[in-house]
Amino acid sequence: MADILPQNIRNIAVIGNNGAGKTSLSDAILFDSKTAKRLGKVDEKTSAFDFLEEEIKRKMTITISLAQFPYKEKKINLIDTPGYMDFIGEAISALYAVETAVAVVAAGDAAQFNTIKLLSDAQKRGMARIIFINKIDKENINYEEALEKLKENIPSGTMPVTIPAKEGNQVTGVINLLDNKLYAVNNENTEIRDIPEALKGTADVFRIKMLEAVAETKEDLMEKYLEKGSLTEEELTKGLKEGLLSGSIIPVFCGIAVRNIGTAPLLHFLETSAPSPLDKGKIKVKKIETGSEIESSVDEKAPAKAFVFKTQTEPHIGELNFVRVFSGTINYGDEIYNSSKSFSEKVGTLDNLIGKERKEVKTVAAGDIAVLLKLKKTAINDTLCSPSEKMEFPRIDFPRPLLDLAIKAKSKADEDKLSVNLHKLLEEDPTLKIRVDSELKQTIISGMGETQINIFVANLKNKYNVEVEFEKTKVPYRETIKKKAQAQGRYKRQTGGHGQYGDCWLEIEPLPMNHKEDFEFVDKIVGGSIPGKYVPAVEKGVREKLTKGLLAGYPVIKVRASVYDGTYHSVDSSDLAFQIAGSLALQNAAPSANPVLLEPVMKVKVYTPDKYMGDIISDLNSRRAKISGMDDESGLKVVNAFVPQAEMFKYINDLKSITQGSGIFESAFDHYEEVPFELSKKIVEQAKLEKGTEEEK
Repeated sequence: MADILPQNIRNIAVIGNNGAGKTSLSDAILFDSKTAKRLGKVDEKTSAFDFLEEEIKRKMTITISLAQFPYKEKKINLIDTPGYMDFIGEAISALYAVETAVAVVAAGDAAQFNTIKLLSDAQKRGMARIIFINKIDKENINYEEALEKLKENIPSGTMPVTIPAKEGNQVTGVINLLDNKLYAVNNENTEIRDIPEALKGTADVFRIKMLEAVAETKEDLMEKYLEKGSLTEEELTKGLKEGLLSGSIIPVFCGIAVRNIGTAPLLHFLETSAPSPLDKGKIKVKKIETGSEIESSVDEKAPAKAFVFKTQTEPHIGELNFVRVFSGTINYGDEIYNSSKSFSEKVGTLDNLIGKERKEVKTVAAGDIAVLLKLKKTAINDTLCSPSEKMEFPRIDFPRPLLDLAIKAKSKADEDKLSVNLHKLLEEDPTLKIRVDSELKQTIISGMGETQINIFVANLKNKYNVEVEFEKTKVPYRETIKKKAQAQGRYKRQTGGHGQYGDCWLEIEPLPMNHKEDFEFVDKIVGGSIPGKYVPAVEKGVREKLTKGLLAGYPVIKVRASVYDGTYHSVDSSDLAFQIAGSLALQNAAPSANPVLLEPVMKVKVYTPDKYMGDIISDLNSRRAKISGMDDESGLKVVNAFVPQAEMFKYINDLKSITQGSGIFESAFDHYEEVPFELSKKIVEQAKLEKGTEEEK
């Protein structure tokens, strides 16, 4: 595969929902291309793509896996992606490296959110989209009904290219409408035959639909089709390719991936009609020196430009950086500039992959993909370029995490190793975030779902021998007051020498919840009842008390405090005394100010197929949600709501259960709102109990 030209490269990502059979299709393509000697199967633990310990154990794809192989005169770079929603970030990153997305959908199922989003992202990026309807041997499956089911969430552009071929009730192959041939499969091997008479009628009906769809892509094709009632195979192929590139046509193939049925026509189509890197056109990049945006072509002779779309850490090897080269050439030993981090790296090992098998190469050229080892600081989302032309690609737009879980080290030894090793795994998956919440005294890991976080914890143990455990995630409640109140704070202490004396009168009142500041302090002292030099100490005491709470120990917000009177002692008064007096005044005024507990409320958008709308709304109502509206977006229903954060922990798990994995949501903090009285009472009582337990320790 040395010195391969960009026009002979096919970069392809296989996408879709969990359980649809993406990895099985990827294994079948590898087998059908003669790259693999046997057909790998997930259930038999022989897949070339699912080779990580957790993938084999769980029988699910967790991270993207790359297979690079020759097929006829082309080089295929095939990326298998996870289908589980928890790992959608992996699939999104793969789309930044390819020109074609093959979406796998199980026969009889509508495309789920994962598939719809990724196909939508592919369309926005100007990519070719292809659909493979898998598992066409499922019981009671009618192919025409399966096609209609597909159109529920992908309403335009779908066009069948292959249809099932049956002998009795048994699917034995597929009919390729492009060349009007039967691709029969016997013992996983494909034979090309003429279409049997019994199937010609059905094939003709579907072929006419395909001809009409292709003819509609260009005016001259439509004229010829209307005039002659047909198109030549060359015209058909050309029109289909143009429709694929423009996005007006989404070719639909079908088959049974685990039996290698339907793979051969798909692979042939990818080789002949899928776009090459040259077909995609120019790519927008930002020049580092000027900040201006320019368009860059795929050109082997231009300065090197490459993008890191995946970083993977292996304990005994280090970091593997998956790189897509967009222009120029990267060679072993080159000095290359990392414009994202402003430093230069020396290119060490360059590898091509087939799953976990690596083969060293000396060069990776424009349009191609390779894995770079031994780079010191480079990671996902970094741009690598020639020092002579410093520029940067747009970063991958990853979704926000949906689930927060609190973790803590199991032992002191684990605690010491935790911070050292966390960043290594976090670099592999940017949808995972870690933060230390100093207010709640918790380490919070945020991700797309519980499975993703559980696997992260398992990898911490397996790769770095670090063990953590989960604890209840706390809610960052706040407190405020609802009424105006006044009180005195007087601190007097006599010791052997100078005493301590501070005395102030304080008025507190609520601020509007939309006020830009959480606290205001007003000096209303007249006549010098408290010397001006002690007023800041009063404010400091009030602020300190506000951070410790009035009810349950949570910070107090949206309060104005005014000091308006007091007394002092010419010898015994001090900053410390007035600081304590200010704190006491606030504490004494609080009971009359009707203190209340506030909870964070999230603005939530739930995406769901129409049939689950009622269940979704019912569930949200049980979470004290306020429904603000409903919309349609990307073939899905959208429920807009405001929901207390306390009710959203692990919501993603319940949503998956309600929608059978086809629903998803977005969430962001919106405002604070008063907690209902009975619930507030329980929270305050629990806080006092925990405080007592902590003091006993």
